[in-house]
Amino acid sequence: MWVPLIYRTRFSRVIAVVCAAVATLTPITLALAALPGALDSISLVLPAAIVWVLFFDPAVIIDEHRVTLIGVVRTVRIPLSRIRLARVRYSFEVVTDADEVFEAWALPRGARMRESIADEAASEVNERIAIAEPSSAPLTRSWNVRSILIVASALAVAAVSLQL
Repeated sequence: MWVPLIYRTRFSRVIAVVCAAVATLTPITLALAALPGALDSISLVLPAAIVWVLFFDPAVIIDEHRVTLIGVVRTVRIPLSRIRLARVRYSFEVVTDADEVFEAWALPRGARMRESIADEAASEVNERIAIAEPSSAPLTRSWNVRSILIVASALAVAAVSLQL
């Protein structure tokens, strides 16, 4: 049994954490200083949620049976037996046996000449498909409901905070 490998870029997580910290500390600081606008600053939850959905949540997960591409609004689960090739062009891509190409928002191509995390993920997938057992498991696509709910909730909180 293999441990699932989760690939995300480090810098995207740093962006998301910094944005979340600003969105959390701004209303607290304004409230403690008794400055006006403390309630209005709660609306910072919306951009923080959007940054989280765009930068922190997307990932590529590789386990012993499939590759899961978690995107901004869509999640694709591809059985290893259905993958023909994993490669890196502008971002990490998976090509299926039906010549469908799925790109991963989470792993863009590195800007430098050295190997990026996307190249590492592509190598790992190609190694695993070489030894994958045949399977009739279907390729599945689904909405990334968690991300949609997070943005919708943040939008509601921002709307309410601006009305107060």
